[in-house]
Amino acid sequence: MSQRFPRLLTIALVLSALTACGGDDVIPPPDTDGGSTDAGARDGAADGGGARVDGGGTGADAGACTDEDGDGHGALPCGDDCDDADATRFPGNTETCDGDDEDCNDSTYGPDSDSDGFPSVTCCNGADNCGGDCNDALNTVNPGASEVCNGGIDDDCDGLADAADGVCVPCGPGFTGLDTMCVDNDECAMGLCGAAVGTTCENTPGSYECTCPAGYTAPPSGGTCADVNECAADICGVRASSCANLGGTYACTCMAGYIAATTTGAPCVDIDECAAGAPCGAGRSSCANLGGSYACTCNAGYGAPATGGTCSDLDECALGTDDCTDAPAGICTNTIGSFTCACAPGFPFGTRTARGMSGCLVRFTDLGDGTVRDNNGSGLVWQQGFSPGGQTQAASVTYCASLALDGGGWRLPTFAELSSIVDSSRMMPAIDTSFFPGTPSTFFWSSSSPGGTVSFTGGGPFSEGGRARCVR
Repeated sequence: MSQRFPRLLTIALVLSALTACGGDDVIPPPDTDGGSTDAGARDGAADGGGARVDGGGTGADAGACTDEDGDGHGALPCGDDCDDADATRFPGNTETCDGDDEDCNDSTYGPDSDSDGFPSVTCCNGADNCGGDCNDALNTVNPGASEVCNGGIDDDCDGLADAADGVCVPCGPGFTGLDTMCVDNDECAMGLCGAAVGTTCENTPGSYECTCPAGYTAPPSGGTCADVNECAADICGVRASSCANLGGTYACTCMAGYIAATTTGAPCVDIDECAAGAPCGAGRSSCANLGGSYACTCNAGYGAPATGGTCSDLDECALGTDDCTDAPAGICTNTIGSFTCACAPGFPFGTRTARGMSGCLVRFTDLGDGTVRDNNGSGLVWQQGFSPGGQTQAASVTYCASLALDGGGWRLPTFAELSSIVDSSRMMPAIDTSFFPGTPSTFFWSSSSPGGTVSFTGGGPFSEGGRARCVR
């Protein structure tokens, strides 16, 4: 008896507590008003033991838990009303999206308008316990859905849509489509390599390659054949005066002495004037091609500029390069490729050279002793006078041999010697009378025979009988 008492006491206390919360039975009856259990607040239900019946209505059992808000649910802890001060909050009530827990059940959020099993994010059991459906009007949008490409709708309610959530991603450059449904673009069919004649195009995955004609270039992949500006690279060289860029080629305007090998697409090159003709002219001895010009080596009597130009006749007389002696009476006359020298009248003789004559001298010199020296190179000295009358050749020979003038040694001249002092520019007598005064217009005897006389008439009448003029 003493061993069972504590246990019986414990059971009695539990039953007493349940009776105090309004329940007549140890095991609560099923819920009859939408709550989870009738914790001492059954409405009109019969007691399990049939001892008594509730007072009816929705009130609590007489002597049960307090129901201050009159919603038919006793206050916690003995009842199930989560807020006994608010008659709109009790188990079984309809949950609304107002931030309050109307049904006293934190596991539910109230309305699910699109019936997709997810309450709206606007439905909350408290400020921090809201639903997850970001669009409760579409049953395809909820936290359990998969993101699909549909124009910016956040299907899985994660705050991201389409490409931002890994779907509806555009294909890379050179492709058309979205995500994995990518189609390669045929850039060649689009004419992206350009229209230059000779251009070819090869389509590659996501790109294309252009093969350009001469004078055009393109990037290794994905570019149009564009004209190359050769002039920017100074392709014509320093020999050009200008460069014109053309479609696929260029044209050089060359300086004098240079030429482009073709009308277009060639730099300026030197012209070989010597090979192209005879730019030095007839008076040249040789022609040397130079960069942009040429140089002539001319024959004697011709000259040319240092570069370029033609060998032309040199006026040695004007340039003073002749070898004629001007003093006292030299005369220079230019000829093509050369010149001639002459002596003025009265100075007819000079020293001959290969190209002219220099040292013009007076023909005769009066020695002042009755004799005259001939300066024509013979060195003869003549008797200035002559025999007193006409005589024979034999008498003339005797006359000269016996002439004692200036020490003697005289003789009768030969025909050639006597003829050399005849001056055909003079008449009657045909001799320079400034050195041989008084010479008669007649014949003079020479030592030659037959016909040993020389006439000094010059075309006029002459005295009969020959005279003698001696020489040594």
